[in-house]
Amino acid sequence: MSDPISPIAAAGQLLSLTSALAKLIDQSEANSNNKETLAQILGHLRAESINISQQTSAQLRGMFETLDKAKVLDKPIRDLAEDLRWYNFFTRHRLNSARDQFYEMHRVLTTFMDDVTAVLVCSGTMDSAKGAFSTIIEVKQGLDSLLAQQKPVRDILKAMIDASDRLQAQLQGGK
Repeated sequence: MSDPISPIAAAGQLLSLTSALAKLIDQSEANSNNKETLAQILGHLRAESINISQQTSAQLRGMFETLDKAKVLDKPIRDLAEDLRWYNFFTRHRLNSARDQFYEMHRVLTTFMDDVTAVLVCSGTMDSAKGAFSTIIEVKQGLDSLLAQQKPVRDILKAMIDASDRLQAQLQGGK
C-alpha cells in the first residue's frame, strides 16, 4: 500500500522550492549587473514557475475535494494514518496521482534552480541569491509546524493553498 500522506509532504516540498525560486528571481532581477542570458533564463523561469504554481494550487484544491468527499478534512494527519477506513481505491488513485504530479513539478523546478545557480556563479552575481536558499528552510519549517501541531487536514491544505496563491501572485507581479 502506498503512503496516503505523501501527497501533502510532496506539496510541502514543492511550495518550499517555489518560495525560494520566487525570491531568487526577484533578487536576481534586481541586480543591475545581470547579463542578457541570465535575464532570459530568469524570464523563462518566472513563466514556468507561474505555470507550476497554478498547477500546484489546482492540485491542492483537488486534494481538498478528494479528502472532503472522504469526510476526513477535520481530522489531523496522525488520525488519517491510524484509521485508513477512508482510504479506498478511488482516494488512493487520486492522491497518488497528485503526489506524482507534485514530485514532477518539484523535479522541474529543481532543474531550473540548478541552472540559475550555475549562471549566477559563472556571472559572479551569486550574492543576489543570498536569501533564496534560506527561504526553503523557512517555508518548510512553517509547513512542518502545521503538521507538528496536529492541525486538521483542512487547515493544512488551506494554508498550503494560501501559500501557493501568494507565490503565484508574487511571481506574476514580479514582487
